[in-house]
Amino acid sequence: MLSKLNRMLKCISSYSVSPYSDPESETVFTPLVQPLVHQRDRRKQILLFGENGVGKTNWMDALANDIDKEYPYMFNESVHRFTVEPESILIPATDSCVFNQFTLVESIYYRKLSDSCSEFIMTHGYKFIPESSKDLIELGQCFPDVIINEIPKNDLVSDEIVEDSDLCIIMADYSEISTIRSVRYWIDKYNLPPSKTVICVNKCDVQIDSYPEDFRKRKCKYLQYYASLQYPIEMTSVKTRQNLHFLYKYI
Repeated sequence: MLSKLNRMLKCISSYSVSPYSDPESETVFTPLVQPLVHQRDRRKQILLFGENGVGKTNWMDALANDIDKEYPYMFNESVHRFTVEPESILIPATDSCVFNQFTLVESIYYRKLSDSCSEFIMTHGYKFIPESSKDLIELGQCFPDVIINEIPKNDLVSDEIVEDSDLCIIMADYSEISTIRSVRYWIDKYNLPPSKTVICVNKCDVQIDSYPEDFRKRKCKYLQYYASLQYPIEMTSVKTRQNLHFLYKYI
C-alpha cells in the first residue's frame, strides 16, 4: 500500500482526464425491485446503505444528472431530507467515455477535495487505500442500466435481496467520524463481503480546521481496519462532483 501512495505522488505531473459528452438518455424513478433476480440479466442492482445525512440521495441525483443532463438536479448543502422509505432510481445505460474522471492525485491537485482532506490522504492514505481499490475506469467500457436502491437506516432488507444485488455501497461522511465508525454496523447487519461491497467516504470537500491530529489518527484507524479486511474505499465529493462514477469500477 505504501508503494501505491508513492506512485500517486510520482504521477502528480501526468494528468489524463477522460473526454466528456452529453449522452441522450432517459432517467426515471422506479420502485424497489423484489426480487432482484428477475431483472438481473439486463440491469445491475445496487444497494446503498449509510447513516442519515451522509449524502446518499444527493449522490444518486448528482450521478443521474451527470449521465442524463435533462435529469433535474441542483446541489444545495442547506437542504437536508432524511429518507424514511426505500427509494430507487434508474441510471440509464452508458459508457465510460462520458465520465469526467480524475485520479485521486489529480483531485488533490485541482482542489476537488478540501485542503484538510487532501493532507489527510497524502499523510495517511497509504494506510487505508487498499490495493483492491481502483483509480480510474477504463475508457470504452459500456455499462447496462443500473438501479440504485437507497435503504433507510431503520429499514430491513431481506437476505435474498442482499444476495441478489450486484453491489453494496456503504456511504460515510468525511467530516463525521461517527458515520465512518458505523460502517462496521452495516457490514455486520447484512454480512456484506468485501467482494461485492464498497465503502464510500463522501463530503471530502468539507474543510476541517478545528480537529487535532488525534482526530485524523482515529479516523485513519477505522479506515485502515476496513482496508485490512480488503474492503475497497472510495473518496468522493458530490459538491465538487469528484468521483461520482466510482460504482462503475466494481460492476
